[in-house]
Amino acid sequence: WYTCSIDFSNAFVQAVLEEPVWIHLPRGFNSSRVGNGKTCLRLCRSLYGLSIAPKLWYEHLFAFFINDGFKPCDEDKCLLIKHEMLIILDVDDGGISARRKSDVDELLERLERSNFKLTREGSFSEFLGIKFEKDPASKTITLSQQGLIKKILEATNMTDCNPNWIPASPKCLGSDPDGEPMVEAWSYPSIVSLSSNTRPELAFAVSRLHASISLRKRITQRQS
Repeated sequence: WYTCSIDFSNAFVQAVLEEPVWIHLPRGFNSSRVGNGKTCLRLCRSLYGLSIAPKLWYEHLFAFFINDGFKPCDEDKCLLIKHEMLIILDVDDGGISARRKSDVDELLERLERSNFKLTREGSFSEFLGIKFEKDPASKTITLSQQGLIKKILEATNMTDCNPNWIPASPKCLGSDPDGEPMVEAWSYPSIVSLSSNTRPELAFAVSRLHASISLRKRITQRQS
């Protein structure tokens, strides 16, 4: 099948606000000429930072696809299906797969005619850190996360670590034996959020690490 990756430019801004939202003037803006110094701005479009922005973008984008004949998959609402065409979406990133290239080109043209701002990024070879490699001989697709794993090892200074065939320690997670608080120069949640889509044997270990995040938050709240 023909594949294509797309990226929506300034996705949240493309959605229209349903209710009025007022904001303070941007820093550095001179309001001495307007009003009595208590001037504010009304947003006409959704803006990054608004709590409702992701929901508005989701409804705006999915309304187009539903009207175009696509139906969301029951197992994953961000996977849309229409005849011999599949679309996977994650916020402002998307991957399209279809039997005919003309179907993809026509869909992208309809999106652009509907005032969606997007860029075409070529063949669907990587998505959310997952790399797709096609083998024409066997007609198979291999999924891997070597690039993402390498970035995580570099961020945590573990490029020289020794491999271990056991995905997690058999013991329960506990505090540091010396009682010293853990200090890291990277985001703990982002590191342990390594997707287990291509490594199902890591799912349990990742879930235990996510549970430790909640525990750390509760401890911090009690201490404060």
